[in-house]
Amino acid sequence: DNISGTSTSNVLTTDLGTWTSIDIDLNEMALGGLTTRANIGQMVLEATVAEGAAAPTVYFDNIYFFGAPPTSPLTVPPVPTLAAADVISIYSDSYTDIATNYSPDWGQGPVVNPTFITAGDASNNVLAYTGFKFQGTELTATDASSMDFLHIDVWVAAGTDRLLKVSPINTGSGVGEVLTSVPLTPGAWNSIDIPKSDFAGMTWDNVSQLKFDGQFNGDGTANTTGYDVYLDNIYFGKNANTSLVPLTVPPAPTMAAADVISIYSDSYTDIATNYSPNWGQDPVVNPTFITAGDASNNVLAYTGFTFQGTELTATDASSMDFLHIDVWVAAGTDRLLEVSPINNATGGTGVAEVLVNVPLTPGAWNSIDIPKSDFAG
Repeated sequence: DNISGTSTSNVLTTDLGTWTSIDIDLNEMALGGLTTRANIGQMVLEATVAEGAAAPTVYFDNIYFFGAPPTSPLTVPPVPTLAAADVISIYSDSYTDIATNYSPDWGQGPVVNPTFITAGDASNNVLAYTGFKFQGTELTATDASSMDFLHIDVWVAAGTDRLLKVSPINTGSGVGEVLTSVPLTPGAWNSIDIPKSDFAGMTWDNVSQLKFDGQFNGDGTANTTGYDVYLDNIYFGKNANTSLVPLTVPPAPTMAAADVISIYSDSYTDIATNYSPNWGQDPVVNPTFITAGDASNNVLAYTGFTFQGTELTATDASSMDFLHIDVWVAAGTDRLLEVSPINNATGGTGVAEVLVNVPLTPGAWNSIDIPKSDFAG
């Protein structure tokens, strides 16, 4: 900062082996009081190296100054694609809403604006809660028991560290209210389907109200300070993809062949020798299943899957860092999938087999990298 004649610094913490995107708040740069920023003439990047250690090679990209992040959304979320017959809408320009009052007097704090217009689309309304603590919406009492999930599009400003919870309020059978966390990434629209099963014990057979509660910090502790929340496309929906088979293929891999030992992929040469050895398992194995999405891309299909093995050309994969899998199961599937390489005890070292959970979202392709460290030993 050439105004004060002194310098100011900030320590950057990076993750090894991957790109780290860092935003530094210039107001937090203490030394020299970098305040006016009216005549910045230089910038220094310096690595602190332990005595005797070799200097690292570091790669940079996208170095720039930028203004404060927006405090309200500048765009709108994607337009819903579910058929109206599969939706009971509470708030959306795409459907007919059953809401009767977006701001009933429940003693809550926010100013409610059901016709907020973003800079992104003047024809699309957004539901704005300014100074949000908790907020209710009154509905025409509705039987939503046939619906599979509650959908919400939600936006909060970048840097917001708060927990948002939601519950339908049911006056029919079963549990009346279950506040459930809404996963979100601040500074962007989040399109979220919360499955009915997350609202444990609720039947949704006579939903008359909806409640949002934000009186929590990100770690779940209490915080009653108001903040701003923007919502759109709040509706009950039926699973969009009721197909029992995938209708698309996952993205083609981009890793160089030299960095891959492939078991199953059209993009590489595979080391597999038998995709259906007789291990007493049940599934029908089809290694050349063709989806409707791409007739040139095979998918490995396990029909009636309980467990399944694949035999490989014995291979040294000790230099590899992770196991990659693309996996699809039908929407509504509530099952846990586990996987393990099997390391041959003859000539191999360490633990032979460690079954590790494969995280997946039903009804969509999941591209998953499981680090070698998860397979302990």
